[in-house]
Amino acid sequence: MKKLLLVVVVLATVSGVVIQARESAGSGAVRAMQKRRQELRANLLKERVRILAEDEEAAAISRQIQVLYQRLDRIIEDKQSIRQIRKDIREVDTLLSARDADGG
Repeated sequence: MKKLLLVVVVLATVSGVVIQARESAGSGAVRAMQKRRQELRANLLKERVRILAEDEEAAAISRQIQVLYQRLDRIIEDKQSIRQIRKDIREVDTLLSARDADGG
């Protein structure tokens, strides 16, 4: 228990230091890091797409997963509870659309 408490205290302290470092680094540096992160995430996505296009094994597995996901989706969507929730969502959407159309 003492070790867990120590870990929590250390994590809280480190988190506080990181937050302070972010705030004191200036908004320009933060924005630059955020932009870099966004670029890296875009690069990651592009690379994943490239690999799926070029690697036959990866592409085959991806197709299998898509087929399984479609089967799973059909099973789940066929359940009464899901159909009821979807119906409720449509009703709320209709009410919201009518409210928006009335300007309200």
